[in-house]
Amino acid sequence: METPQEIDFITMLLPLAGIAFLIALGVIFMYQQFQKNIIRQQLEREEIKSQYQKELLHTTIKVQEEERQRIANDLHDELAAALSIGRMQLTQLEHEKEFNPKRIAEVREIMETTLAATRRISHELMPLQLSQLGLEKALVTLLKKAEDAKNLKTNIAVGTNYTNLPWLLEIALYRIFSELINNTLKHAEATTIDISILRQSNQLFCRFSDDGKGLSKKLLNRGLGLQSLENRVRAFEGELKFGNSNEGGFYCKIKIPLESEENNTKTAKKSIK
Repeated sequence: METPQEIDFITMLLPLAGIAFLIALGVIFMYQQFQKNIIRQQLEREEIKSQYQKELLHTTIKVQEEERQRIANDLHDELAAALSIGRMQLTQLEHEKEFNPKRIAEVREIMETTLAATRRISHELMPLQLSQLGLEKALVTLLKKAEDAKNLKTNIAVGTNYTNLPWLLEIALYRIFSELINNTLKHAEATTIDISILRQSNQLFCRFSDDGKGLSKKLLNRGLGLQSLENRVRAFEGELKFGNSNEGGFYCKIKIPLESEENNTKTAKKSIK
């Protein structure tokens, strides 16, 4: 039989046990809520990531289709039209009884115009300077054209050890810088453009900047054109950051890992042609 002291001890212990039990329940409840919050945040992040991936895919398809449409228009409006006119001229010459130097000169001019258009379209599909001279000289040519078009001052700084980049990566960088230069010419009202390319160990760092009026808030919130650039960079598992600098103007920074040429070639298969 329990003594009065033992009964008093049990009586005192029961409330403490109840409090401890409630505290334990509270801790378990808080832990469950904490876990639920973590899972919810993870799901939200995954949903945002998935949505952004869908937007990138949509942008890629849109850019590709716009490029195909532009090429088709060039082929139809320039090459097809010039060849049709040339064929008509040749048909008329066939029915003429006398030699007509003037008409022959007209046909020759049409053929030369057609050849020039063919070279231009071919250059846009695969720049000759890039395949023959390399990335640096191809970019110098682009910048020279920008200077002639808008009376700009341009600068390019390339590290001595950036060479031996994978071919697909050089094409992607050429496309990226080409689009950035075109955007500056069309919208920025800039007076200078600066490009730098630097390789440090297994990382490639690229930077583009101008002193124009910068991006609008809409484009800063990931405009379609900038998404297409980011998609090219992400194809090589790289990072792209852009914005308006404190001094005024626009900047774009690119960082791409260079583990090996084989690895970059595999990941580059997803890049935009």
